Amino acid sequence: MTAAVAVDLILRQTVEVVVDTKVVGTGDVFDDMTIRYTDGSRKRRQIKHQLTQQPLTVDTFVRDRRDLQLDVLVRSAKADREAFPKDADCTTFHIYLRDSPSEDETLLPVLHPAHPDPGPLLDGSDTKRFTFDADKIWQGVHRPGAGRRAAGDAFEFLRVGDNAVTKEDLAWLCERLVVETNAPAMSSNLFEPGLMEQILLERVQFELGAGEYPNEHRSPVDVAGALVHAAYRARITHEPLVRQDLLKATGLRTDFGSVQRRTPVDETVLVRRARTVDDIADQVSAAANTGGFVTIQGDPGQGKSWLSQELLDQLAGNDWTVAEHYCYLNDA
Repeated sequence: MTAAVAVDLILRQTVEVVVDTKVVGTGDVFDDMTIRYTDGSRKRRQIKHQLTQQPLTVDTFVRDRRDLQLDVLVRSAKADREAFPKDADCTTFHIYLRDSPSEDETLLPVLHPAHPDPGPLLDGSDTKRFTFDADKIWQGVHRPGAGRRAAGDAFEFLRVGDNAVTKEDLAWLCERLVVETNAPAMSSNLFEPGLMEQILLERVQFELGAGEYPNEHRSPVDVAGALVHAAYRARITHEPLVRQDLLKATGLRTDFGSVQRRTPVDETVLVRRARTVDDIADQVSAAANTGGFVTIQGDPGQGKSWLSQELLDQLAGNDWTVAEHYCYLNDA
């Protein structure tokens, strides 16, 4: 999971991933992953893996067997809000489970399909996303007795007793909490991949370009293995995963074969073609307004590249946003 999320660091979609670290003390439940994104948002993850897949039950959230008891989640989120007040409005919390969607008649009234749906944590996974209804939880849900357990409100512990929480804190968490079920299984073997490994390998191959120029020397399995190793190391050291370290660990080239552009001309004696640049700038402006394009063509050595550079400088000087790409064709 961490290796797959680390791909976003290389793609510059995230700026930092902290793994298996309790950032707000021993009661921190969402400690498996803390992710900061380039858009300023922050997401905290708790991941529960299990070999067998069973439907999600209310016991997950009303008993402490899986460290997901709802009052514990509320206190953990509250502690995070108090420790990082500037991040409170941009932080969401996420529980990622192998469990299949619930069939529990006590849980179904308070756990609804997420709307709006934030989408899966990882593209390519067939997961389902749910959110809690704080008002219905606070009203209580009757649970029939079974065995030694007496009948009663399954969520009474949230309002009564030493572990009680406030309705406001419960509502604050429920507005920001996503429960994602049916997470992909893993085989722990990149050569015999399970669904989780397949997602990782596909991200590495099709998004990072492992096995393709200029990274034809790095197979997807090699790069995925390096990311898994980096994730394991981050869990041991509690040091954040950062882009530069991942590039070094994976041996990936991210310049995609570009070459350094040099300026071999002495600009003090360069003859500029202001009239030609103005003419083309007019054509570019007209094309920009209509959605068209302008092509400059000519034989080698006639100055197309220099003309384009002068055009770029002029447009940028007039407050245009200009993107440029120098196309280098190698022997391939």
